[in-house]
Amino acid sequence: MLPDDHPAVVAELERRTNIRAKANVKDSKDTGETTVIGSKRGGGKKAKEPKSKADGKNKGTEDTSDSGKWQLAHQQLAESRGINWPLAVPEDLQGHPWFETLSLREKEESCHATVSAAHADIDCNSDPAAEVPTILPSSKLMDLERRRLLIGRELLHLQGIQFDPEVRDRLSESQMSDLAGNAFASTSCMAIFIAMILELEFRTESESDEEGEVLNLVEKIARQGQTLDLN
Repeated sequence: MLPDDHPAVVAELERRTNIRAKANVKDSKDTGETTVIGSKRGGGKKAKEPKSKADGKNKGTEDTSDSGKWQLAHQQLAESRGINWPLAVPEDLQGHPWFETLSLREKEESCHATVSAAHADIDCNSDPAAEVPTILPSSKLMDLERRRLLIGRELLHLQGIQFDPEVRDRLSESQMSDLAGNAFASTSCMAIFIAMILELEFRTESESDEEGEVLNLVEKIARQGQTLDLN
């Protein structure tokens, strides 16, 4: 992975910070007055419930708004895993520049994940958390040790995809992230490659000769590979 002070990482942080600054007003309108992530475990606070559109007709009923649904899902997930609610924001995440680029929902996903994973996809449409979860087109893969999101070229690296610098520099980090999510993992490509070799018929007189032809073919293909240059 790239160092945190790499120009590409710094530029992506700046881009995401600007996007979040513009979206903060919209987020506040969408979420309304809802549960706020606490600054210490068990120390979160619950703000006033959103007003009902019917002005009292639905008092006492469950919040069925989009924000209410995902917050309830998060709370149930925490309870099922024995995690105290409201969620605690780890001290090293509080005020962290990458953490501040996330939406409220993504922040809660991050707090869930820090309990048991090294990496987590905090995209709102998925719930994987593992050493390295499956990379999806919409992935926001956070390295929970470095406390930052992985940028597009790093996601490509995890997929084993190689790019010439001239080609890579014409793509944005968002485009590379989408490409990584739509691509086969290198292990899948290798499985297809092995299956293709097994179906080939070589004009040889013995099995040992055929084995030699297979090895020669693999060596020729391997020589075409290039070392991935993230810089």
